[in-house]
Amino acid sequence: VLMDCTMRKARCDRVPLADYGDMPHIFRMEERLSEEQRERIVHDAEKLIENPRAYNVFCANCEHTTNMVSGKQQFTSPEVHFFIWSLCRYGLTLLGLATLHVVTMQCYSRYCLQYPLWALAAYYTCTALPVLAQIVVQYGRLAKTVYNGWKESLMSRNDVYHLLLKELCRAIFNGALAFGFLLWAPDILQFANQRYPVRISVAIVFAYLASDAVFALLAQVVTRILLLKFGRFWLIGGSDHTWEEEQRLQADATPVKGKVD
Repeated sequence: VLMDCTMRKARCDRVPLADYGDMPHIFRMEERLSEEQRERIVHDAEKLIENPRAYNVFCANCEHTTNMVSGKQQFTSPEVHFFIWSLCRYGLTLLGLATLHVVTMQCYSRYCLQYPLWALAAYYTCTALPVLAQIVVQYGRLAKTVYNGWKESLMSRNDVYHLLLKELCRAIFNGALAFGFLLWAPDILQFANQRYPVRISVAIVFAYLASDAVFALLAQVVTRILLLKFGRFWLIGGSDHTWEEEQRLQADATPVKGKVD
């Protein structure tokens, strides 16, 4: 089963649009392309069907194929990069926990009022700092992507405001829950008198994942409520126009000064 999921999960094939439309969700890539680029994408996709690469979840998955055929023409998968980073972060978290528990076991043999400074520094470096770095880097990358999409007129001003505010709330929410919990975990262990080390350790390892899942659920609920009640997800200011449309409207609204003889 593991081999089927990682090595033989998918293959490139020609699917009628009607069959694809039966899916609950249709994913569309927004790109500004010329007719030549569109023809090139269709030609490359047809060649890929004739001579497809063997599927591999890490080296040749669906995201690799899509990015290679699209306007990017890059055989890459950001999700694989994120997966590798997540594994490294989990490994660092386990290392920080191991350091903390070694010190905890040493404290059983003598009276400890607080953890040694080096143990706390190692714990925070391996657990809290990677989470904080991920929150900051993810928001920065999203802000750059949204700005580029806005400048390329791939989204409206409402979309820009919605995405930036939603992801800012995600960063604050995850920072308050995950990062805050990781900071207080050593004190929680001491307050519990080392009675629940396994439960607290599991909570430390999955703190960011849990907070991110909770926020994603809340964001979906709020977005659906706004769409059902108001028909849109941004209510304050903004507009439904793209950058090019706003520039055109401003140009049309600018009065033309004529020459006076």
